Amino acid sequence: MSVRAAPRLRYRHASGLHAVARELHALHRELLVSSGEAEGHVRTSVTNLVAACTDPEQAERAQAALLSIGAEHPARALVILAQPEAPPQLEADVSLHAAGDGSHATTELVRLDVSGEPAYHLTGIVTPLLIPDMPTYLWVLGSPPLRQAFSEDAVSLTDRIIIDSGAYADAAATLRLISEHMRRFGDALGLADLAWERTLPWRQQLAQAFDAAAARPWLRRITTLTIRCAGTRVPADPWLLAGWMGSALGWKSTAGPRIDVTATGAPDSADVAEGSLLEVHVEADGDGGHAAVGLLRRGSSLQASVDIDGTLRSARSVTTAQTDEAGLISRLMSDPGDEQIYHGAITAAVAMVREAP
Repeated sequence: MSVRAAPRLRYRHASGLHAVARELHALHRELLVSSGEAEGHVRTSVTNLVAACTDPEQAERAQAALLSIGAEHPARALVILAQPEAPPQLEADVSLHAAGDGSHATTELVRLDVSGEPAYHLTGIVTPLLIPDMPTYLWVLGSPPLRQAFSEDAVSLTDRIIIDSGAYADAAATLRLISEHMRRFGDALGLADLAWERTLPWRQQLAQAFDAAAARPWLRRITTLTIRCAGTRVPADPWLLAGWMGSALGWKSTAGPRIDVTATGAPDSADVAEGSLLEVHVEADGDGGHAAVGLLRRGSSLQASVDIDGTLRSARSVTTAQTDEAGLISRLMSDPGDEQIYHGAITAAVAMVREAP
């Protein structure tokens, strides 16, 4: 039985943009020489991953996430800490993380600390470090102004921009801005939203609840949609879920069901993050009958209940994977989903938030 070699790490520090590229090349050569294949080449990235941060804590979080993603998607990963108010400088830590399976697959991690005037011109810094002809993802951490995230330079540079609309304090303004930028850029803007990804298990269970033939007619009779989330504010997540239903079912703002989206207060468990979805209830009435579908979060499970006019009843518990940022990004890289469905959800959500009390 063969023993898998431990992952190898090579590290260098560099000052200045040209030094970063030089040290990356040197690390590759060092890895090949140490493996006895100096005339070969290191099989590296299948993608470029760029994480843009504004504080050191975010940068540390991004580094850990990108290395985790690199285990499935070997990447050239750039973590950029931009601090325009600090004295001008460009310092970098460059590391090469080789797989432990005997292959030459690697993840290259470049941590760039950019301050002063250059921090306002990150596109010029990033572009020379990207691997040509590879998909490029830009992950915008935290809640920086969306106008910066969706600048023309950023949109033209990347295949997909990854944001978290749920991280912004004002859900209505955030969803409206996203909608405006989608109209502005059209198909040129590839967009992935971690808040949208977090609603996936809820969307799946709601769709399955109405999958039975006896349940489907009630989709057109929905009178009330109630969504509860943890925390002291309502983020974008529940509105995206409501928007998905409204878009799929063609709800009109003046004649749709009553939509009640509220926050329940501070999370009562360390396992429940601020803004996490907790409950979804759907009520439908028509022809003298009543139908109800409910989803309730219990730890890592969703408890689903269905009562269709008293004739079709079911209850089950579905375990959902606890997915962190790295897991969400890795998932959307493997399966980007249908952007048109997300676009429809955003458009419908904007109208719903606008009319919310």
